[in-house]
Amino acid sequence: MAPQTPWQRARQGRLPPLPLGETWREGGPGGLSTAVALVLLVGITALAVGLRLNGLDRKSVWYDESITALFARQSLQGVLDSAYGDTNPPLYYLVMHVWLPLTWNDFWLRLPSAIFSAGAVTATVLFGRSLRGWSLGLLAGLFTALAPFAIDLGQEARSYGLLTLLTVISVWVLFEACRSGQKRWWAVYVAATIGAVYTHNYGWFLVGAESICALGYLIWSRRWDWGPLASFLAIGAAYLPWLPALMYQARLATSGAIWAPSAPNATLLGDTYSALVSYIAPSSRGGEWLQPAAGWLVGLLLAASLFSARRRPGLLFPIVALAFPIAAAISFSFAVKPIFVVRHAVNLVPLFWLCVAAGVLLLPTRLLKLLAVALVAGTLALSLPSLYSDASLDPADLRQAAALVRQSARPGDLVVHTSYFTTYPFEYYNRDLIEQAEVEDPRTIARVVSGRPRFWYLVNYDQFNPDAEARTDDLARGYLAPWTILQGHSGRGYHLYLAQPIGSPIT
Repeated sequence: MAPQTPWQRARQGRLPPLPLGETWREGGPGGLSTAVALVLLVGITALAVGLRLNGLDRKSVWYDESITALFARQSLQGVLDSAYGDTNPPLYYLVMHVWLPLTWNDFWLRLPSAIFSAGAVTATVLFGRSLRGWSLGLLAGLFTALAPFAIDLGQEARSYGLLTLLTVISVWVLFEACRSGQKRWWAVYVAATIGAVYTHNYGWFLVGAESICALGYLIWSRRWDWGPLASFLAIGAAYLPWLPALMYQARLATSGAIWAPSAPNATLLGDTYSALVSYIAPSSRGGEWLQPAAGWLVGLLLAASLFSARRRPGLLFPIVALAFPIAAAISFSFAVKPIFVVRHAVNLVPLFWLCVAAGVLLLPTRLLKLLAVALVAGTLALSLPSLYSDASLDPADLRQAAALVRQSARPGDLVVHTSYFTTYPFEYYNRDLIEQAEVEDPRTIARVVSGRPRFWYLVNYDQFNPDAEARTDDLARGYLAPWTILQGHSGRGYHLYLAQPIGSPIT
């Protein structure tokens, strides 16, 4: 009988294990028992939850998060209509539509995303276990739990946490479906992937990567399987109702009617890699060398995983699912229209660390493995204090601005904005208590405030431009020259003024 290919053995449930080192084998001397592995899984999951809940409400809600709240507060049809004109599909908004009415504060608004992000860590462990065993899964889960990139965006009331969870599950169950050929895995794969493409338009880049994995499976196994074709057809059919919305969103982006990233530059790939590795510099003495050292080590570990994939075909699933979406999005941005920003790669963080963890386990001695784990995990852990404490990374503190207005507001007051970047976050905190208006040109304020005994003027500025704060204040005071400024407040990313007509009695 002719020898079987690895994928033929996989179809029979005998996928050759990844030979990643004697001391890392499951069970036996030096290995991990199932009981110990489960305890470690619970511990890593608890770590992921704790890091994502820590300081969950420390930042003021910014524009994108306020849009989430605005959409979620509408009727079911209103959610769908709003998502139609947005940049992404409606699944996350529908989840928030159910969640948000239960209560309302910053912590609660962001809690689902944090839980989804932590759930992705658990899914990463289980995916790694399927690829090789508990050692790979637990190590990748630890790195993912500590990753500041995943923590930061997992703490936003946006779809990143949900997309990350669905991405890991989708690639994991595709691997299981290809390995076993069982219909139940294909059914779970279809459900998870439909969820991904209905969560974010980048879900289609994931589908493209998975189609490559499935095609490779068919070629390697040298036998036909209807599972991949039927699954992709089911995903496409399920998306058909939303296809007109995708086309409409594409037209809006092309015409410039909705926000699109600026033109990409040559450093975009490097910036993405830096975000995946450590996101921000470690806040410790020695961080200036620790982060570059970790970057070089992680690059070597990724290369080792890539070169070992020929003998370890299971690794191709996380490798392709990591590389293809980034390459496709960046290529599209250069060739057609800018669509990629670094944060759009956050759902790939678990796949990235799965590949890195596989590289760690390829090292020849236990000492080298431990040193590599210490350097990588240490760099991630030492970056966390900066993530939680560096206010320069936070958005404009419009929560504070809204509190200041509420403290001194009177009946008839009006809050004037010149940008939707302040209008919507302020309304999230204002909750229709104080009337608002937005003007495109600050020189037309007089038309909006005519007949008002007084009004508030709120303006934001670029926190990363050292000259912007003073320049914005000078411009605002110039626009308000026809009025008497009663109060002036400055906070992180904003200036707030209370003004009344000149000659009116000051009260």
